[in-house]
Amino acid sequence: MHSDLQPEVGGSGAYALIMHLLGERVGMPVAEGGSGAVSAALAAALRHAGGVIATGRRVDRIVVEHGRVVGVEAGGNAFGARRAVIAALDPQLVIGLAGPDAFPARSLAQVGRYRRGLGTFKVDWALDRPVPWLAEACRRAGVVHVGDSVRAMSKAVWEALYGLLPARPTLILGQQSLADPSRAPAGQHTLWGYTHVPARPAGDAARPGSDAEWTGSAERFADRVEAAIEAHAPGFRELILARRIWTPLDLEEANPNVVGGDINGGSFAIDQQLL
Repeated sequence: MHSDLQPEVGGSGAYALIMHLLGERVGMPVAEGGSGAVSAALAAALRHAGGVIATGRRVDRIVVEHGRVVGVEAGGNAFGARRAVIAALDPQLVIGLAGPDAFPARSLAQVGRYRRGLGTFKVDWALDRPVPWLAEACRRAGVVHVGDSVRAMSKAVWEALYGLLPARPTLILGQQSLADPSRAPAGQHTLWGYTHVPARPAGDAARPGSDAEWTGSAERFADRVEAAIEAHAPGFRELILARRIWTPLDLEEANPNVVGGDINGGSFAIDQQLL
């Protein structure tokens, strides 16, 4: 359910198998102090190797001369490339930065067929206490998936694929402060959760005919997400000290590479990932 696929779609179970095998091999490590610690470690390793990191400036152009990339322009500065420019970006953004003339027609055609995944609706919570799950195992788990039957989970993806806010969203929840208490004040906890939604909803499966624009539906849909948690953890809402809502458009505004709130950077469909 981390992907944009319904459970019935061929190959969809492969991602659960991959995650399980990774867990068996290396466990599920958590970075103390937050995921920013991972970025800091990578940056330190790069600097140790003689690398230079420039941040806080937007890349305006990927410079291509005589069919070869030679550097980038960012914030009024030019950065030369000895061998290559690695652009971990949505393919359409790469074409926009380098210009379509820099690519063979076949490559442009391939990018034109590249399918994005669903959008993401995310909520961050500050809690007075841990989530009061009815299931004891959930009180110890770093990640909890909330859904009803496989059929209900499939329906939620189907609704999102067809432009509707799911009536019963399937949730992925991270209880990171259980493993790393430094992420919250003493005795308190953090929780994040997300679910797949259309980037720009055309309707609401639970409220036919109602306004589904994020400006009017974000708070209402966040309440629906909380109700799904409350059903398995009575008293959850009473513990909420604050919440921060991220619609797909909010995520894209914070990071332009998360186009339409697609945090996976493209559909997980097996033809796109493997073939």
